[in-house]
Formats: sequence, structure tokens, C-alpha cells
Amino acid sequence: MFRAFHTALRISPKTIGLSVRSGLVLFGSRAALVEPANRNSLGNPVDIQFTRPITKNGSWVDSWQLALTNWQASLLTLLRALNLLRICFPLIILSPIAYYREGYRYTWFRRLVRTLEQCGPIFIKLGQWAATRRDLFPLSLCQELSVLHRSTQTHTWLETKDILESNLEQVHKAKLKSNDTMVAVKVLHPNIRHLFQQDLKVMQAIAKSVLWMAPNLKWLSPDESLREFAKLMDCQLNLKIEAQNLELLSRNFKSTSNVIFPKPVHHLCSEYVLVETFEEGIHIGDFIKDVDNLVHGDLHPGNILVRNEDPPRIVILDPGIVSSLSTHDMGNFKSVFKAVISGDGSRVGHLFLERSFNQCQSPEKFVKEMESIVLEARSQQLSLNRLDVSKLLTKVFNTLLVHEVKLESNFASVILAILVLEGLGRTLDPDLDLVIKATPYVMRS
Repeated sequence: MFRAFHTALRISPKTIGLSVRSGLVLFGSRAALVEPANRNSLGNPVDIQFTRPITKNGSWVDSWQLALTNWQASLLTLLRALNLLRICFPLIILSPIAYYREGYRYTWFRRLVRTLEQCGPIFIKLGQWAATRRDLFPLSLCQELSVLHRSTQTHTWLETKDILESNLEQVHKAKLKSNDTMVAVKVLHPNIRHLFQQDLKVMQAIAKSVLWMAPNLKWLSPDESLREFAKLMDCQLNLKIEAQNLELLSRNFKSTSNVIFPKPVHHLCSEYVLVETFEEGIHIGDFIKDVDNLVHGDLHPGNILVRNEDPPRIVILDPGIVSSLSTHDMGNFKSVFKAVISGDGSRVGHLFLERSFNQCQSPEKFVKEMESIVLEARSQQLSLNRLDVSKLLTKVFNTLLVHEVKLESNFASVILAILVLEGLGRTLDPDLDLVIKATPYVMRS
């Protein structure tokens, strides 16, 4: 497969590509190594031979090798934990001050962001995930953690120029040799899966320690939150899933020509490499700045491109993580939407309680506060020029946090998506009536 991948791309060091003048490039777990090559040579793939798996009836040598492998893995995890402790020690020492002195708390949050960056890409991803869970963490902390969406960690590839860099992968531009089609090639960083397994074990130990020291945080269910985070990371560490998401989203939007997704080149894709059509466009943040001289701070323009055609078209990139509601959850979401439209805040509160993992200590007070929020929204007619949806949903998240009402992750993701879209909608068309536009999509079977 990797031989096919390598020979299917036409590489030129003067353009953005994957070849190297000299050195080694590693793709995948069962991968091929490209031997030292020059500008005009593609090199010959060399298969890596891995140790055969240990069977139940294996010899004592196999058992000894398995024990040695486990011991080495445990030792490496311990060393990783000690290194993380060294990095986090100042933060731990200062945490009591942040707990008792609110004025210092924001400084501690900023220090937390820097510490997560020092801990590496997996902890950066953990911070990015935490920034989306405003039902679990204070708004001020989530705002500080959102800075991590712009954090990147690079590694050097000789004679390559990457067009996009994230914590987990690099994206390069190349050309298919068969038909000269320009493609984007996304490649996971080396050893990222091994690092994830190590860091996940450390996170699990930290979660247990936090629960032991602060039992009142049990409502956060850190073990469940870690499982949720691990599931999201599994999706991001398998680029075949992103290829499948691209296909699914393309089918979902096949009835409209105004929304475009890159098309994966399946026979060149693997868990570690994603090859997709290269889509031209202007980053939507730059587009808005050019048109209105405005930029929305919470927008992530790297994932949305605009083609200034007639009519304009948008390109959606990087669907490594998508949220999908089950039939039951979609029914609940529609019920919430109907309750908001009808101004039935009490119903909204009860629906949130039904979706919560834990028992709210004062459900009557929670329902009453949700009713007040919905009535405020209805009084402003849900038009973006009169209603600040961001502030409204921030009030919802604050109420959830105060009353320890934890939502399912997919439900929280949908609400957060509304926050992001609200910023874009407010910038492009402040007079947009959110309810009228959203109703046919939400209520459609």
C-alpha cells in the first residue's frame, strides 16, 4: 500500500511535497521506510519486520519477552509521569493560592495553558477538549484554554514545506502522478499513538488522585470524561475515520452545491496517512476582514474556506471529530428547540435534567433559572441583532455548572457549535432571524 502511495505522487522539492534530499521518512505502523534518496529518485520501500505476536502456547522465551516488554512499557510510563510531575510542580504548588484568591486565579489559568503546552500534544488536545465543556468548567478557564486551538508543535522534514500544522499531524501539498490532480496529504506525527497511551495512563492516575483528595468533584465523573476524551483521540489518531467522515458529510450535503468537502483518495489512505483533494479558497476570517473589516475572535477560520464565486461557496475542512445525535437524543434536542420557541423554560430545564449524568441537588431552583433565561430570550425575539446568543448560552452553561448538571458530550457539542455559528452569523448578517432559519433543519425528520 505504501509503495502505491509513494509512487502515485509526483514530487518536486521546489513545490510542496513529500520527498527528501536525504534521510528517512516513516509512514505508519506496518510501514515502509524510504531509503536515502536524491531529488530525482523516489527510493525503494523496505518492509519493516515486526516480532510475531505471543501466542497462548508460546515458549518460555516468548513469555520472557512479553514480561520484558511490559516491564519496559511500565518503566517508560513511570519516567513520563515523573517528567510531567516536574513540569507541573510549580502549578501544583500555586493551586491553593488560586483556590482561595480569586484575583490570582486568572494568572493561574494562564500558567495552566503554558504548562499544558509544555506537556506535549496530548495534553494540548486535553485542554482543547476542556475548552469546549463549559458545562463542566468555568467560562474564564474555558476562554483561556481556547488559546490552545492555535498551539502547534512542529518537526523538521528536509526539503518539505507544510501548508498546515497541528499538534497531531502535518498537511502537505502534492500532485497525483496519474492525472496531475493536486491533493493535500495529512500525515500523523511520529510515535503519537505511543505517546497517547502513556499520557492516558498518567491522566487516569491523576483523575483517581483528584477524586480521592476532593470527593465533592465526583459529579464531574473524571473517569467518564477521560473515556470520552480517549474516544475522541482514537478518532483523531485514525485518519481512515476522517476519510469516512468526509464521505458521510458529502452525502449529507449532496442536495446543495454551496457547501463543499474535500474528497478522499481512498486507495492512498491509511490510519496514518490521509490523501484528499486540495480545495482552494480564502479563509473565512480573511474573507470577513476584507469585506467588513471585522474578525470574530472565537471563530476558527482554518477549518472554513470561502470561494468568492457567484453564488459564493464554502469549503469545510478537517472533520476528524464529528458529533452525531441518536434518534432518542435528536428527539430530545427537537423538544428543547420547541420549548424555546414556545417560551416553555420549565420544559427546557426538565429536559436538561433528564440528559444529566448526575443528580441535581436543587432541581426546582435549576428549572426556575432556566425558565428565566428562556423568557429573556423570547422577549428579544431570537433575532441576532437583538439577542446575543453567545451571552445567552453562556448563562445556560453557567447555570449548568452552578447546579452541577453535566450534559452528554454530544449534546454539549451541539450547543457549542451554536456558539461558534452565532459569531459567524452575527458578523455576516446581524438581522438574521435564527429561529426562522433553523426551524426547517432542526424539525426535519
